[in-house]
Amino acid sequence: MIQLFLGTNAFSKNQALEKALQKALGDSYSDPMAKQVFHGGDTEDIVSKIIGSAATVSMFGPQTAVVVRRFDAMKAAEQAELLAWLKTQPDAMIFMEGTKIDGRTEFGKTIKKIAEVQSFDAPPAYKMAAWIGDYCQSQLKVRIQNNAAQYIADALGNDPALVHSELQKVLLHSPDCKEISLDLAKELIVPQREMMAYELQKPFGERNSSEFVKTLRELGQAGVSSVAIVSSLYQQCVRLLHVQAMQKEGSSEQEMAQVCGMVPWVFSRIQNLPAQARRWHPRLLLRVTARLSEINFEIMLGKYSTPAELENALYALVVR
Repeated sequence: MIQLFLGTNAFSKNQALEKALQKALGDSYSDPMAKQVFHGGDTEDIVSKIIGSAATVSMFGPQTAVVVRRFDAMKAAEQAELLAWLKTQPDAMIFMEGTKIDGRTEFGKTIKKIAEVQSFDAPPAYKMAAWIGDYCQSQLKVRIQNNAAQYIADALGNDPALVHSELQKVLLHSPDCKEISLDLAKELIVPQREMMAYELQKPFGERNSSEFVKTLRELGQAGVSSVAIVSSLYQQCVRLLHVQAMQKEGSSEQEMAQVCGMVPWVFSRIQNLPAQARRWHPRLLLRVTARLSEINFEIMLGKYSTPAELENALYALVVR
């Protein structure tokens, strides 16, 4: 048995790895000697230790599970040596974890053929609210209101481990909770980062210059950071680019909403992204997206000494 766990979503990846270990080891899972863990890049003579451990008999089971963390940090020679052994199809339980694998190498091409591969990538920010909704239903067995999921995504970002711990805190505080409401989320979850300027996205997408400037000033007076504002607008541009591409392909609004990580009725009625997308020429939207990246870099360099200077730079994007 050879299982491979890849991706940037360490939380979901580690959950899947532990479940696989529990299934493979059964009652001996609690035996500390039932598994041996090695780390690529940190363990000397790692391949011989992996092979030796795989042949070791556990006190309460017929085999020892071998876990190789950060296998992608192993040297090329070590990977080649390990691959040569794995090709012999050893009677062993091997669990390998890493971020990515180079499919162009001999190791990458072969390991994908002889191992069971599972991939876990962190959801992008614009899909995080949908991920939270799915996670609450499938894993925590509790419903969550759409606006509550969006609030948590804005407050915590796209770190599944952080989101999981905060949701657990909510359920610990309210054990009989059947649905997480926006009020409950706001009461118990404090933003770990600057809230994204979500309310600025609609006037921006609609190219409503007066409402855009009014909202922009309100956010500035409320202390929302410039980086958070630009990040929010950039994400809206990415959504609109997705919508434009799918409109050209003739996709349904439900399909577009799924790609954007939004609930269909929010996508079509509340935000009305299809109408927003039609207000922008594709080439102009691409230039605006690129300009937002430049503005973000300019903020880091301290180019905008006053809020008015940044306000003018952002306003110019809407009135083009």
